Amino acid sequence: MSGEFPKSSLVSIILPTYNRAHIISRSIISILNQTYKDFELIILDDCSTDNTREVIENYSKMDDRVKYIRNNKNLGPSGARNVGIKLAIGEFIAFQDDDVEWYPYKLEKQVNLLQMLPKNFGVVYSGFYKIIGKEKIYIPEHYIYPKEGSIHNSLLKGNFVDTPSILARKSALLDVGFFDEKLPMLEDWELVIRLSKKYLFKLIDEPLYISYDSPNSVNKQGGVTLINTLEYIINKHISDFSKNKKILRNAYHKLGNAYYELGKVCILNSKKRLSLKYLFFAVKNDPFRPKFLIIFTISLFTMSFTKQLIYLKRRLIRNHKKLRDSG
Repeated sequence: MSGEFPKSSLVSIILPTYNRAHIISRSIISILNQTYKDFELIILDDCSTDNTREVIENYSKMDDRVKYIRNNKNLGPSGARNVGIKLAIGEFIAFQDDDVEWYPYKLEKQVNLLQMLPKNFGVVYSGFYKIIGKEKIYIPEHYIYPKEGSIHNSLLKGNFVDTPSILARKSALLDVGFFDEKLPMLEDWELVIRLSKKYLFKLIDEPLYISYDSPNSVNKQGGVTLINTLEYIINKHISDFSKNKKILRNAYHKLGNAYYELGKVCILNSKKRLSLKYLFFAVKNDPFRPKFLIIFTISLFTMSFTKQLIYLKRRLIRNHKKLRDSG
């Protein structure tokens, strides 16, 4: 740990990182350049094996608001953030990722708004730009409703509250519990489901930061990891999902789609038994999805034709993207 924590930081910013020495400076600088200055930045080094410590300590020597903490073992994003929450002295908690760049006025706008809101508003969150290749996507999308106030049902349909978009009352986080450390991914979705059950959310509907797509991001995991994660979240909150048949069906559609995608991977790798197993579970979880049943039925008789269909679809998608980019 570097230095002592200040005694009057209104905001504690928690930034977990692992082997991102090559990109983390952009994230840190965007925080230090905030127009709002009353914060502490707690950086949790989750047992990095690169020169992360050296990079961070260059900033902590220049600015005593920057605190470097190295975990004794790799805890994952949830565990690292939870360490930060426990150390935080701020009344409000903000989260940052090492591949995210805040606009200078992000914190000021969120703090000013949260200070004005009654205590039943536990979170102020913001819009942001997601950069994926040449695409620049604004989130949350226009079709989501409601996006503020009581958004529990909206969140059960899928997450649109990105972790770095959140400024939360520390009291609200202590009330609902921390990030679920059993989750290897989608831990932000599970947390906001719990927060939205007890607290109202307020949206600043404008981009306050940029999130860059990272090829080795934890949330790039798919396959069995995604399936297990979705099953865990659905089962943990089954009473909430079950209150609305449409929402419950949507949840199982997500699970079915994860099985379907894994089944396709097995087809392309000529693993017939596994592909049929996953495609069967895709149909079981979402029996109203025609493509699941069609691919499963075709695969029962001929894997080679199914493989050709998958390759054909991929070629069509690639060609469509090329035409769109060239236009």
